[in-house]
Amino acid sequence: MKNRTITLGAIAALLLSSTPAAGAASADNRIPVIVELFTSEGCSSCPPADRLLAKLLEKQPIENVEIIGLEQHVDYWDRLGWRDPFSSSQFTKRQSKYGGVFRLRSIYTPQMVVDGTHQFVGSERGDALDAITASAHQPKAKVDVALSLSASEGQGRRLAVKVQVQDVPETAKSQRLEVVLAVIEDGLESKISRGENRGKVLSHRGVTRHFATIGTFEPNQSPDFSGESEIRLDPSWELSNLKAVVFVQTSRSREILGAATARMVVLN
Repeated sequence: MKNRTITLGAIAALLLSSTPAAGAASADNRIPVIVELFTSEGCSSCPPADRLLAKLLEKQPIENVEIIGLEQHVDYWDRLGWRDPFSSSQFTKRQSKYGGVFRLRSIYTPQMVVDGTHQFVGSERGDALDAITASAHQPKAKVDVALSLSASEGQGRRLAVKVQVQDVPETAKSQRLEVVLAVIEDGLESKISRGENRGKVLSHRGVTRHFATIGTFEPNQSPDFSGESEIRLDPSWELSNLKAVVFVQTSRSREILGAATARMVVLN
């Protein structure tokens, strides 16, 4: 099958937003901070947390900080009346790892985790702002991301993500590190017909559609990474609402050391 590259004039343009050298702000003077929200459409306490994350992403209320939101829908609510269409056992497992790190008696929704180091009830705005501010003051790795889009007959659209990581903080170089790729989608909505949120229409930003570790640093290995990952884009995903997020995380303590994003802009 013959591949064809989708060029700027044909369908899409790619914009790059990336993190600078350790401890510095990016070109637009913002330091990326990852905010993960573990949520479920079956949980009546979750919509306020979903709205808080959406407001944080829209307003970007902290000076010099780029808040990057990953809404991760767990699946343990699915058996209680409503099956969340965005849920995955992968996110339940990820949340369980955090539960171990934070020594929680049980995992719960809604839960926010900021840069892998702070956790709290996901609807608490004050806790979110305090955690994001604290995390932004920590040394950061330099992460760069570039995207390219292609399409093949019978194969659909594929997204290639090139990643480069440099300047990992000295305190983390003795640990095993993971380079993680997430593809997130904005502008999603569900009409809930059963369960605790029955009758509501729920809107979402930053819903995690794809999540995978694409590389690792072994302890005391050269703290630079360069690699590429390719994924197939589901036809149901709205191209103009997609964003790639790449971040570096310690395997053991789960601290996130640096991040970058890249978004596709569809041309008419």
